[in-house]
Amino acid sequence: MRIALAQFDVKSGETEANLATAAECVALASQQGAKLIVLLALWSSGYDLENCQMHAQVSQKGVLPALSKLTRLHRLYIVGSVLRANARREVFNSTVLLGPGAGPARIYRKIHPFWPMLENMVSHGGPHNTHLPLAVWCVRFGCLLRPAVPGTLP
Repeated sequence: MRIALAQFDVKSGETEANLATAAECVALASQQGAKLIVLLALWSSGYDLENCQMHAQVSQKGVLPALSKLTRLHRLYIVGSVLRANARREVFNSTVLLGPGAGPARIYRKIHPFWPMLENMVSHGGPHNTHLPLAVWCVRFGCLLRPAVPGTLP
């Protein structure tokens, strides 16, 4: 399986712009044969934690449906973390795996909020007994780090 790691400049609080950039990354990776796209942590909102409730609502109503549509359009899987809220309006940094099938998304709530970014002030830790029904394979990666300027890395 070809895996693409989508690295881009996340615009804090600018969900529509981030979603458009992610869609471009997905399309490009798909053209190059990728079947799994890995997005950045909190790629849709950035660490705009002051507005975490709003971002959690936008994730559920706009971001995740848009990603689902991309998975069906390109026939691939997408994984990345977004802010989501439960029925009690508690916000979680949740990694979501979406695929082209009709099945539900696979969701993992981050157990330990990242305190240096004050994530623990607005986000709750997920349950410690969370299990995703996923298989894990040994993966051989190609060159993950390439120097921007030849000769600048050992």
